[in-house]
Amino acid sequence: MTASPDPARIEDQIVRVEETMRRLQQLEDDPDLAEFKAARRQDALRRLRGTFARPVVRLRIPTERGNFQPEIVEDVRRLGGPAIEADAGGPADLLLVQSNWALFNDYRAVLADLRAANPDALSVILLVDNHHLYRYSAEFARDFDIVFSAHDIGTRYLHAFNDLVFSGVPCGVKQWSGSQAAEYFGRFEHEPRLDALYGRFVAHEGQPRNALVESYVAAIPGGALQIRSFAEAQADYFSMGPDERFREWMRYKVSISVSVRQDMPYRLFEALLAGQIPLVASNVHGFDALIGPELQRDLPVVRYADPSPEGVIRAHRRALELFDAGGAGAARRRHLHALGNHLFAHRLLRIVRTLRWLSGST
Repeated sequence: MTASPDPARIEDQIVRVEETMRRLQQLEDDPDLAEFKAARRQDALRRLRGTFARPVVRLRIPTERGNFQPEIVEDVRRLGGPAIEADAGGPADLLLVQSNWALFNDYRAVLADLRAANPDALSVILLVDNHHLYRYSAEFARDFDIVFSAHDIGTRYLHAFNDLVFSGVPCGVKQWSGSQAAEYFGRFEHEPRLDALYGRFVAHEGQPRNALVESYVAAIPGGALQIRSFAEAQADYFSMGPDERFREWMRYKVSISVSVRQDMPYRLFEALLAGQIPLVASNVHGFDALIGPELQRDLPVVRYADPSPEGVIRAHRRALELFDAGGAGAARRRHLHALGNHLFAHRLLRIVRTLRWLSGST
């Protein structure tokens, strides 16, 4: 049985939480900031109403480093219907980006060009690291008109800089478009799969996940788990072509999703797309709302409450049993579920639907 923490330590943490939240509330209630945010909100809503009053909404979805592949823009066109035009450049009513793009590109210059070409255009960002990259996320909340967060934890501070902050748009499959995934799955689905537990992870400075994944690498046999620096991952994994990366995922029956901070990462949905059974910690925020418990049993997804190497080994063993029992048919069912529900195009169009609702044009 796990020993209870020192009550005095818990009391100290409660006091520190209260102090932190009070400071945050003071920021939110700052009269100058409040006035600025209110004026900015009203202006954004005015422009949003004008945008969705048009018969066709023009989306700009950049494909430079850190954002989306051109094929994902094709998905948005295919799934968005005749009321949506999507392109990687050119005139736009809405600029849709995710925060990795803003990290790697001169986003302020792009925003200036956007507004110069169309003064009523709106900039919209999906934050995928709001739960641990606080400074960058706060800057993006300040600079973009409308903010969505992929993780419903770690969002309160964003409201200090922007009134139009929305959560509930999780990560999705970013590495492949729907047409690519369907083609690659059909090409590789008859190849044999390995029992080793799969997972490539990038080390994030100062995050406890690093040590946890390292413990799995040391304790779990098979050699299919690794944790690398971002530069190493870029030089190794991301230097492969999209078909090679998809084939690598399809070489394995089971992968593990280890969150940075109880979040739903990309890899969870990429595992399903490749037909794998993902291992998902029981404390991941929002997962049961996105994929309900009954569907988790049907796909299946294996949840684990014990994050120790021994607990993960037990969950892996259970997932292998389920994979072998379900066979190729169940693997294809998982693939089709992800293909129909968890592409990044689905997330971007969910943002567009929310914006349409916000404009009052529903």
